[in-house]
Amino acid sequence: FGGVNATLLQMASRRPTQPEPMDIAEMSQHRCRVQALMDALVHAVMRKASEVVQTRAVINWFWGALPQGGVAALRQPVFFKDDSGLAWLSCLAYGSELRFG
Repeated sequence: FGGVNATLLQMASRRPTQPEPMDIAEMSQHRCRVQALMDALVHAVMRKASEVVQTRAVINWFWGALPQGGVAALRQPVFFKDDSGLAWLSCLAYGSELRFG
């Protein structure tokens, strides 16, 4: 994303600040690189689904605990199965307290 910022700063430093055809071509190249990166990541996950998609312990799914060893120890992305369909609700619990009863 540094290339995008460099292009934006270059456009902002000129007078008038309107983009030139070369700026538009550079931004298009940046977009294509990001799309290629996302495509490569999705395909990597699909190829290694048995290693990448894991089952999370019941107590850890709600709290969003890190994988064992932490994020720095990961060699590839990790996605956790959500058989309940409720794991997305964990983001709503941050900053709130649990009430039983």
